Amino acid sequence: MNSQPPLNLLRVAAITSVLTMSMVVRADTILTFDTVAPPQFHNAAIPQSFGDNASSSSSGIIVTGIGTPDINLTWGATNNPANASSPSQRWDYYSIASEDFWRLAQLNQSRVNDAHELTFTPANAARVVIKSFNFHGYYPSVLNPTNSLYYQERFTYRWDVLDTNLTSLAGATYSFLSNSNKDHQVSINYTGSNGQPLILRLTRIASTLGGTGAINDPIQVEGDPADIGIDDITFSEETSNTDPVVNVTAPINGETNHAPAFFYRATILDGFSRQAVVNTVRLRLDGDLLSPTIGKTGLVTTVTFAAGGLIRSGSTHTYSLTFEDNAGSPASYTNQTAFTVQYYSSYEWRFLNGDLSTDLGDGTMNYVAGDAGTTFGTTDGSTVPHISGSPAKYMHVPGFTSDADGYQLTFNSSGPNVGTNAYLNRYSLMFDVMIPSPWPVDYIVPFFNTDPFNLNDADFYLYGTGEIGIGGPGYSSPGALTPDAWARLIVVVDLKANTLTYYVNGTSVKSGPATGLGGRWALYSNQDAGPDLLLFNEGDSGGVYTHELYVSSVAFTDRVLSAGEAATLGGPNANGILVRSFSPQPALNLQSAGGNATISWPAGHVGYALEQADNLMAPQWKPVAGITNNAVTLVPSASAKFFRLVQ
Repeated sequence: MNSQPPLNLLRVAAITSVLTMSMVVRADTILTFDTVAPPQFHNAAIPQSFGDNASSSSSGIIVTGIGTPDINLTWGATNNPANASSPSQRWDYYSIASEDFWRLAQLNQSRVNDAHELTFTPANAARVVIKSFNFHGYYPSVLNPTNSLYYQERFTYRWDVLDTNLTSLAGATYSFLSNSNKDHQVSINYTGSNGQPLILRLTRIASTLGGTGAINDPIQVEGDPADIGIDDITFSEETSNTDPVVNVTAPINGETNHAPAFFYRATILDGFSRQAVVNTVRLRLDGDLLSPTIGKTGLVTTVTFAAGGLIRSGSTHTYSLTFEDNAGSPASYTNQTAFTVQYYSSYEWRFLNGDLSTDLGDGTMNYVAGDAGTTFGTTDGSTVPHISGSPAKYMHVPGFTSDADGYQLTFNSSGPNVGTNAYLNRYSLMFDVMIPSPWPVDYIVPFFNTDPFNLNDADFYLYGTGEIGIGGPGYSSPGALTPDAWARLIVVVDLKANTLTYYVNGTSVKSGPATGLGGRWALYSNQDAGPDLLLFNEGDSGGVYTHELYVSSVAFTDRVLSAGEAATLGGPNANGILVRSFSPQPALNLQSAGGNATISWPAGHVGYALEQADNLMAPQWKPVAGITNNAVTLVPSASAKFFRLVQ
């Protein structure tokens, strides 16, 4: 038995707890069929659910230890065509209420060359162990009064353990004389591989008969197909580990490009000898207790945590998962997952000076081949409507007729942000736009092309019915955008999750699948010299699919905006998209709320992480999870806490 703890898992236990491991009862499920409770009536078919995922004893089932919570059973029979008749072969309950010893699984109409099958299908990579069962012939020898000779039924079966290709993995022939007892045990003790379904097949074969008719040597006859059953089907499941094993799937231990969001997911696979106790599971982030969702199915405990809020760019943190097992002297386990948040940056262009200068972040916007008729101005409230009644600066984009035109964006501070992939695979692109009428029923605005040199089709369009999107993820419903009206469009690309999500004025209008890391919607990062993205043109040689538009702001951040953040950003604003979040920096507000404390900052400000520390002399700043609409309610502690907003 391997007692070495797996990677990142520390087990603390007294020596006495190790000694008790050899005394753990082996976990079995035994199908005794000792029941007459509905629907388990005499001569009723055994339902397919009987014996499935048994983790505790129930009517007709005895469970010891953990039982078989990951094993599903399928009851079936195979009829030899030569034996076709009614009734057909099936598994029945043989449950006579007044006769306990005749409570078993009847091999109903088990004729020579017919087979009854029981399939064991494991989940969670468990191993099936088929141990044994007992044949039970119903009747003993009988005296024929007409000739004073004794007769006795003989049954002969070929039992096999099969894989799903019906290859025999183990098997033998078993023949016995019926004696009205279930003392004809067949010991199998076959263990499958991890996750392997096994089929127990019992095939009736012709017996070799004999006997003189004497009381101690009855004349043997082939047993009647309705006089046979089996009992005490015993099986178990095993895992490859004796102790619980933790597998953390998010974040990955040592990850250096983790998304700046609060998300954790882990599973605890029970060991064969020791199992995790659910009510002892605790999850902490940098030592602070969290409230994860914890559930258990079979041998697997799932621990997940998700909450609103940001984690500071480039900061390092540790999730700690702890629990105890169910041994007589419980062992405690600690799994630690360290991660570093990706460095993230934001950019914005507002055209305040009548040019392409940058208003936020270390980025540039430049013409591909001259201005091509680009102009700048201020809304007048009539020809170009104001934004929510307020005058706004804008860039007027002509309907380009040449593939060589457009605007290239370069994000100098944005490096690869998923694992070791060299591209930008998580980002959010934002526009405050107005597209004047008329709109032809065609593809009219190519919002962006991930090929900054415009050598192929664009990667996000407006169609003339007001739909926005692209093939693959799909288009929104018609009317997402309307002519002559300002709107805020946000396209959120998360290629690690393989999704694109579109928001209009803070509301999600479509989400669909992408093409994975480094695929169509990935952008060049600062590891590649040159521009990273092209705006408002496309390289389709089959036609011209452009249209004039007015742009008040273009913003970009190399992280995934949450639905809550998109909602906070809301609709178009004459003061920009992200700039107004960062200048001036918002102030924190603290209010009492029913014995708790609510910490908040003004709506409309995104991109801030809330952190707390226990002191200001040598502060260890820790992220605060659970932010909703720029607010979180906390339970006061006995000691002082200090809070700050950081970008």
